[in-house]
Amino acid sequence: MSEYASAPLVSFCITNKNRFAQISQTLKKNLDDNRQDCDRLEFVLVDIGSDEDITDWVIANFRSELESGYLKYFRTHKTENWHAPVAKNTSHRLSSGKILVNLDGDNFTGYRGGMYIYNEFIAHKHDICLWQFSGTFNDGSFGRIAAARDTFMAVGGYNEELLEMGYQDRDLVRRLESYGAKVVLAPDEDYSQAIPNEKYEPENMGYMAMRLFNRYVAKRLMTRGCFIANNGKIGFENVNRLTPKEGTFIFEDVRS
Repeated sequence: MSEYASAPLVSFCITNKNRFAQISQTLKKNLDDNRQDCDRLEFVLVDIGSDEDITDWVIANFRSELESGYLKYFRTHKTENWHAPVAKNTSHRLSSGKILVNLDGDNFTGYRGGMYIYNEFIAHKHDICLWQFSGTFNDGSFGRIAAARDTFMAVGGYNEELLEMGYQDRDLVRRLESYGAKVVLAPDEDYSQAIPNEKYEPENMGYMAMRLFNRYVAKRLMTRGCFIANNGKIGFENVNRLTPKEGTFIFEDVRS
C-alpha cells in the first residue's frame, strides 16, 4: 500500500434524500472530529433530489469548509428517485480520495475517524476492504465500507442492477473480496456509531422482500463469476456542484 504514503487522502462519501434530521446532527460533528486532519481528508455530500432544499443550510453553516474543499456539496435533479446503489456510486465517483468510505448520513466517523481508517489501510500489506460493521444488525453501521479507490472502481462500485434498497452492501463486500481485497472487520465502537433510524420502505415492495430479491440476483451473478458491475459507468448523470464564486456560491454542472 505504498501509494497511500504519498497521497493519504480519505474521502467520506455521503448521500442524502429527505434525511435532514440526521444530516443536521452528523455532518458538523464529523467535520469537527476530523478537522485536525482536514488537509488529508474530504467529505463529499450528494443530495439526491430531496424535497427539502438544504443548500442554504449548508452555505450558512459550512462556508469555510466549502471554500477550502474540506466539504464538497453536490445535488442531483429533483426528479431523481432514491436508489441506494446509484446514489452511493454517485458520491464515490465525485470524490477524489485514494481511500473511499461509504458514510451513511446517520453515521458518525468518531474522533479522527479518517486517520483511523487510513492507518488501518497502511498497516496491511495487501489491498483490503475495511468493514466497520459493529456486529449488531440494524444499528446503522452495516454499510460502513472502505476500499481503495482503484479497487472500488475496478469492480464497478455498487451493483446498479439491484433494486433500490437491500443487500447492496454485502454484495459489494463479496465482490471486492472476489477481486482480491482482504476483508478486514473493524467493529470498534468508537468509530461505528449511528443515529437509530427507520429502514427505508419502498412504495411497491417491502424492504425484506426487496432485500431477498437482491440477494438472489447478486448470488446468481457471483455463481456465474460476474463480480464486476455496471460496465464502467456509475451513478446519476445530472449532478451540479455548489462552487464558490466571487464571494457567493453557484451551482455548476458536473461533467463526468
